[in-house]
Amino acid sequence: MMLKNCRFIITQDDERTILENKDLKINEETKTIEEIGVELAKEPSEKIIDCSTHVVMPGLVNPHIHLFTFQLREHIVNSWNELWNKARELERNILKLRTSWNKALSLIATLGFTTIAPTEICYDKFQENINTFIEIIGGPFIFNKPDRMLGKIVHVSSILNIGPELFKELVDEAFKKNITVSIHISNTRNEVFEFKKKYGKFPIEYLDSIGALRENVTLIGLEWVTSWELKKIASNNCKVILIPSCSMLYALGGLPPIIEFIGEKITLGLGTCSFTCNSPFIFYEGKALLYYIRTSYWSFKLTAQQVLDIITLGNTRILNIKGGTITEGEPANLTIINLKHDNLAPVSMKNIVQNLILYSEPYNIEFTVVRGRLCSPRKNIFRKSF
Repeated sequence: MMLKNCRFIITQDDERTILENKDLKINEETKTIEEIGVELAKEPSEKIIDCSTHVVMPGLVNPHIHLFTFQLREHIVNSWNELWNKARELERNILKLRTSWNKALSLIATLGFTTIAPTEICYDKFQENINTFIEIIGGPFIFNKPDRMLGKIVHVSSILNIGPELFKELVDEAFKKNITVSIHISNTRNEVFEFKKKYGKFPIEYLDSIGALRENVTLIGLEWVTSWELKKIASNNCKVILIPSCSMLYALGGLPPIIEFIGEKITLGLGTCSFTCNSPFIFYEGKALLYYIRTSYWSFKLTAQQVLDIITLGNTRILNIKGGTITEGEPANLTIINLKHDNLAPVSMKNIVQNLILYSEPYNIEFTVVRGRLCSPRKNIFRKSF
């Protein structure tokens, strides 16, 4: 398959090269990008996709999304704790969970994602229900001690729910099995000071003291992390997922020190978290992040390019998967955006990244390529591919 005469190819390579009017050839057998160039040779039976009005970018990845929370939109939820209390109630209703998964995946499938990492309460039941062309990397969402380890990721609701010692056991066991453990942590002031009152230290500080911070740990939120805890996150090679819409909607009040995270070279990702917070369109969340940081820091230190780096390079590193760049030999996971709509105009090589972050809409997504296979997200919802 060949993507012919792509208007722009956002490579996200080390130089952040943007190519213009180039062909991109995909090897459907190896599921990789075979060649990028001008007037590439065409095989007689090769499928040709005219991309002269399209931008091709690394496939969009969502490293943290709660599909089951789609059903929680029926409630008016007015606090962070209330959100998770409703989630625990939903855990017991398999019929509602399945309805939520179906509706959530129908929406997700239209938004240009090639890979998602859903945090599903009953992962074994969820697996039976997967019927979409998006690659899914998931695992159970734990409110208490798990019966067994499932999936590539284990998600923990709160350090207060599970307790730090049990969390350490979970992290150590997961490390042996090459499983990532992600946890919502230091999200509210009450949580942080309740933890400090009980354990004598702030959450990240305490986890470090008992050896529960490891490179397979991903920390989510961190709205109330301290400056000295930030250093411990960096020294233990932990990763961080930012959730700005949830932070703002649920009045969490704190601010993840994102500029300082970047300064410490901590791997950052961006997730859409709960369906009650926002549409899960990752560019909406990217724009929210940019506004969130600029208004809080009173500066332009965070750029649209850095946001795109978090969405592409950061999110693939969070999930420990290949991708995030468009280079020969890399997996052919791509998101293809149509530039014909006026909301992205005027567009040039100079402003394409800015315009995608600030102005793109779900209807701009026209195709995805997932494992070398072309998908039309709005037409192929729930087509079994994997």
